[in-house]
Amino acid sequence: MAASGIETSATFPGVVAVVGGTFTWGHGETPGVCVLQIAPQSRAPKTIGTLQITYGNVGLKFDRCRVVSSKIRRDSSGQIVEVVIQDWRWEWQDRGYMNCRYNVRNGDGTLVDHWEKAPQSIASEAFKAFGQKTFDVTKLPNQPRPLVDWTMENPARALSTLCESLGCRLAPKFGNGCDVVKVGEGQALPTGQEFPLIEMNQGFDPPEKPGGLMVVGGPAEFQCDFELEAVALEATGEYVPLDDASYKPADGWTTDTTIDLDGISEAEAKIRQYAKASVYKCYRIKFADGRVLIPGYTDETGDQVTRIDQLVILDRQCEQVEQLGKKEFLPSMVYGAFRDDDNLYGYSNTLDEAKPIADLDSDLAKTSVYRHGHTVDTERGIVRLSTRCVHINEDTDEIEPAKLRLRIAVCVRDYSTGGVKRHTRERTYPGNNSTTPKVLRHEEIVARVIPKYLNQAGLGGSFTMYENTNNVEEIDKEADYYLDIEEQAYQTLYPADATYAGIVPYSPDGTLQHIVWTWGNGGPTTTRLGYNSELLNYITPYKQRRINANVQAVVGNNGIAAQ
Repeated sequence: MAASGIETSATFPGVVAVVGGTFTWGHGETPGVCVLQIAPQSRAPKTIGTLQITYGNVGLKFDRCRVVSSKIRRDSSGQIVEVVIQDWRWEWQDRGYMNCRYNVRNGDGTLVDHWEKAPQSIASEAFKAFGQKTFDVTKLPNQPRPLVDWTMENPARALSTLCESLGCRLAPKFGNGCDVVKVGEGQALPTGQEFPLIEMNQGFDPPEKPGGLMVVGGPAEFQCDFELEAVALEATGEYVPLDDASYKPADGWTTDTTIDLDGISEAEAKIRQYAKASVYKCYRIKFADGRVLIPGYTDETGDQVTRIDQLVILDRQCEQVEQLGKKEFLPSMVYGAFRDDDNLYGYSNTLDEAKPIADLDSDLAKTSVYRHGHTVDTERGIVRLSTRCVHINEDTDEIEPAKLRLRIAVCVRDYSTGGVKRHTRERTYPGNNSTTPKVLRHEEIVARVIPKYLNQAGLGGSFTMYENTNNVEEIDKEADYYLDIEEQAYQTLYPADATYAGIVPYSPDGTLQHIVWTWGNGGPTTTRLGYNSELLNYITPYKQRRINANVQAVVGNNGIAAQ
């Protein structure tokens, strides 16, 4: 009974006499819990039923509740039976499944069209998957496209994880409804005579704000047109410049030795084997003056790398083509000025130098792209051609190595640390005690750089680059979504808890995180509201409940989560 004299009553099917109770209601997929104190009775209550709490003209109704346990408690007043009842969210624990993979990325970071889905649509699917008929997802941010990869996943648990990643939570509503709410947005504590205030506790909770926030993407990719140099395979397994080969004929690499290797003694059969496998067939990335330029890359040493182990070679390009409705990376490409096995296949060109290819359908591409197949040793930067390729010096009419380029994508390791270069997007908060940013990892956000060259080959064997095209503007927009969401978690909160006389018929939202109704046992009827806070004397903290739920998923236990 309340101090005002208004009676409070509670009913549940099969319960004869309720003498008091406490109902805790909060965020998440775990059920709210009502503990009813009842007089001893001979029969057990119904397992499933409607719980009703009435205070004057205020009524709270919860359908599809479940009795999960009961025990006898003895105190000075005698025997009391405590019945523990869960709200309808108990049905979510083992109902339905989600087997889907949304917001998958193409190699260039763009979304696969037919698997793109907005968060609100994913949330709606999840609600339906576990049978929740009444719900509202409109508060869920709809711009980000987070990867959702759920394999026969519990839909309620998966939905909670999705909501958390976007700064939201699940909040139960009267009538067995559920809304997605944004943390920190919602109604204020009630004031006025309608709900008499008994006690108010207020606090100040400044966030432990870092020095900044930083989105760190996946390894950045740089497309390069590397100049190649001819190499020869030694018996040690090492590749050396062609002119440094131990078996180089005394008269040099003549026209005859190019094809038949007649300059190598017949007695040196094994050496001839190495030579036939590599001479004019194997080329490697050339480090001119010990360096190679990586267009679009920069670190403390500049835009060049000095060691092959700084390159993570991907054996594909950054550019893509669409085939059968799916975007695929173009394979690595070898091109330049060459004659193929002394024109054995009638496949050659008359170029004096490799010329940059801007259009793969151009006449230049048709004549200068090597099309007999090649493989790339991504560890050593070696290109193995299926045929021997040479170039004919127009002035001397002598054979020399082909003048080739390799178009391929690479990631780059820092010279000092060995760490792979990644694209970052950062916001700083000057004046905070912490000077370092909090890192948000998003491997799906990948920067890609594709250079464009002027058609000016022949200037010292190098190309003249005039432009770098990249996707930085696009991926920065995506990174900003996640920065905005994370930034909300560091707003200064003013937590409070307030206790009111009687039943306050409020449901949780983004600010009212926890509600406790208490009545009977000779005490007053009260409502306690947790504003930007939880009432930890009554409930396990939300974050811990989420951990418990995830642990249960790992061990395959669908039992009752701790409250």
